[in-house]
Amino acid sequence: MKGMLGIFEDTGGMMRALEQARERRVEIIDVYTPVPHHEVVEFVSPSKSPVRYVSFSGGLIGLASGMALAIGTALVWNLIVGGKPVTSIIPFLVVGFELTILFGGLATLAGLLLFGGMPYRKFPAPGYRPEFSVDRFGVWLGGDEREARRLLEEAGAVEVRPVGGEAQA
Repeated sequence: MKGMLGIFEDTGGMMRALEQARERRVEIIDVYTPVPHHEVVEFVSPSKSPVRYVSFSGGLIGLASGMALAIGTALVWNLIVGGKPVTSIIPFLVVGFELTILFGGLATLAGLLLFGGMPYRKFPAPGYRPEFSVDRFGVWLGGDEREARRLLEEAGAVEVRPVGGEAQA
């Protein structure tokens, strides 16, 4: 992704840039801080993950597969059950439950790998600078580069530089 990176000396400038970006509807790609800041989370919090739907689907498929396996096995191998129904649901729920857990867990792992972009091979991120681990704060904004540069400079950025694509420094 292309954008502009503003480097700040304090949290005040960083927070001003984030607030102005939200007001002007400028995309906030990433924020870098040397220590965690709970105020930043509201600006960069991601949307709800689709992994939950993958997990639920995997669980449903597992339940259906477990029940089909148990019922199909009982019907193919004419079991003598002493007058009881051959396809009794209650005992077969154990197999269905176990496959629900197995398929749900495997689907969750697959969803995490797929939607989480793993394995992540580009580390550090294009906007990251070593000074962000020491005493500086960074705000990476997308969209129109001139507007992003102006916004970051107005907020008090010490340095503003292009990031991503051909313009990566």
